[in-house]
Amino acid sequence: GKDLPPYSPTRFSVDPAGAEVEYAGNLDVEVSVQGKRPKLMALVLEDAAGQVAAVLPMYESEERTYRQTSEYVTEDLTYHAAVPGGRSKRYPVNVIKTPRIDQSGASGVVQNF
Repeated sequence: GKDLPPYSPTRFSVDPAGAEVEYAGNLDVEVSVQGKRPKLMALVLEDAAGQVAAVLPMYESEERTYRQTSEYVTEDLTYHAAVPGGRSKRYPVNVIKTPRIDQSGASGVVQNF
């Protein structure tokens, strides 16, 4: 169904609004706010079952803009920004598990005859 966050005097703009991340890659999230400026903000990651997997503090990089990076993402998640008494919508992270062919080293093999 529709994810309707509770009313909050803070309005959130989450970038990206949904993401694809390579297996074990990083998720970089930036949140800008309008309205009431929160004293605290966290990036909340939830697993496919809706259980909280991590709560990471977000840091104000410029006024009303907060950033955080979740490193080493290995499973599909949802994420949202949370402040005391409110949160943003939830957004999905899809992990791309296709193995990449690693070309490094293949041509650099020296055969000793």
